[in-house]
Amino acid sequence: MVQFTGEDDVFYDIGANVGVFAAAVQGKTYAFEPVPANIIALTQNLRSGHGQLIGTALSDTTNLLWMNMADIRNGSPTAAPGEVNEGVALAGMALDDLDLPAPSVAKIDVEGAELSVLQGGKETFSGDACQRLYIEVHEGKGIKYDDIEALLTDYGFTAFEILDERGEELFVRAEKQSQ
Repeated sequence: MVQFTGEDDVFYDIGANVGVFAAAVQGKTYAFEPVPANIIALTQNLRSGHGQLIGTALSDTTNLLWMNMADIRNGSPTAAPGEVNEGVALAGMALDDLDLPAPSVAKIDVEGAELSVLQGGKETFSGDACQRLYIEVHEGKGIKYDDIEALLTDYGFTAFEILDERGEELFVRAEKQSQ
């Protein structure tokens, strides 16, 4: 599913879980994962030396985020946005507040926090370096695909393809036209 171009590229795995994608790509990888139980496995999967773990949730602001940890798939907990005082408080950051190289390609799977992540990464995703995004859109959690596409169009993305659909989850590729 994720097409990566080469060793000189930068890949962001946002919502990395245990790092299936982060461990499989070439180039420099930044794996973002807030769930403590997943960070141990993710660290093991990033041992190849080209990956760096960032143990935080991404959002539209740098703040504490409430996450519901009840969703467990294949033995790995998945965090979903929760209400204040519901679940666990985790550190959250806006991507644009981090001093990292811009990604060439990013994968976003954040269980209903897609818009917040994209809004907190406006500068990162709008830049010329970021050419391709893979996003799991969780329409069952109140996210609308049309809102994601409209925001990404504002960021310069011009081509959109729904790669797969499972119930209320859409797997989308967004690309910018080559300069």
